Amino acid sequence: MATQVASSGFMPAAVYVGDGELAVHDVPVPVPGPAEALIEISHCGICGTDLHLVIERYARPGSVLGHEWAGIVAGLGDEVDGWEIGARVVLDPTPGCGRCRACRRGRPSVCLERAPVDFLEFRGAFTRYVTVPAARLVRVPDRLSTRAAALTEPT
Repeated sequence: MATQVASSGFMPAAVYVGDGELAVHDVPVPVPGPAEALIEISHCGICGTDLHLVIERYARPGSVLGHEWAGIVAGLGDEVDGWEIGARVVLDPTPGCGRCRACRRGRPSVCLERAPVDFLEFRGAFTRYVTVPAARLVRVPDRLSTRAAALTEPT
């Protein structure tokens, strides 16, 4: 069952504006697709990748960076099963194909068939809400704080 977050329709985000700079802009609150979850970001780290994308000017203007985060499920697409509103989660940032030798050995971070991550148009967590494929969510164990979970970047 889909659940939506009531909002004004916009939220602040740290947006890459070019020339090695970020600026806070209002961006639309995303709406989850059928197989996606809407996540309210609790904590987001600043990774070396984020720094390189800004300092070395790899990011495309308009990108919202931030891929090391933890948050709370705030909405679910109609086709999502196995998750509930309020679940504490992180994202597996490196989905594998599930078929290659590395994936079959439980190492999707070195998948031989994985498509490259498009950090040039990345919609990350330097904001309040993100939508992500629900199949890539990882539940945060009760014994781990949400703040600490933002540092896990599971693979």
